[in-house]
Amino acid sequence: ASTLPIRTVGRMSDPFEFTRPDPDPWVAPEPGGALDVSRLHPDTRSLRLNKMSVPRGELAKLPRLRRLFIRTLQGTELDLTGCTALEMLVIDGASKLQRIDGADSLTGLTDLRIASCPALEEVPDLSLATGLRKVSLGSLVSAPSIGPAVQSPALEKIELRNEVPLPAGVIESIRDLPNLRVFSWTGSKKVPHALPALVETIVGRPRYESSSAEQTLAASAVPSMGEDPSV
Repeated sequence: ASTLPIRTVGRMSDPFEFTRPDPDPWVAPEPGGALDVSRLHPDTRSLRLNKMSVPRGELAKLPRLRRLFIRTLQGTELDLTGCTALEMLVIDGASKLQRIDGADSLTGLTDLRIASCPALEEVPDLSLATGLRKVSLGSLVSAPSIGPAVQSPALEKIELRNEVPLPAGVIESIRDLPNLRVFSWTGSKKVPHALPALVETIVGRPRYESSSAEQTLAASAVPSMGEDPSV
């Protein structure tokens, strides 16, 4: 059987942890077209998709998939049903994406990053992802609230950028997260600096970890929304 052109993207760093070794090489099909996992190794654990559509149920055929990076998704829906092994999810620049289904399967998720998805109607409800530690969200103008994605009592770091829906009740719930160590909100021309600054004051957590100069430097190196974590 013919196989989809595949390239291994070295040892791409986790977008949240630049100093941790990457045990799994990233598999990256050539951009364009629809994902067909029958042309991938069934034990694929780290998958990077660029300018591709993802048919419903396709990702569930990769039972060991731990990390998924999607840039410029082609389509209005993303089905994550059955992705029970997924630990890291990055969705960037999916301008047409309206729905993310199957979030209740993501019980093992620890890192989430969603950026530049202006049509997304709701952020995924991650109430069952009780081990979720890091969340980075930005440029979400259609969703009514980020609350469903920031419920985990295990959350240690929340990073917000540009326009995000942050109702008052959600601000207080973030403030009361028992393990939250780092919180930041970087505004834009459409989000005056005073608003993120006020929210940061209410939440009362530092923007970066400051236990050492090295930790501060590492935190400042986290790629901005829209950057490729492989760079």
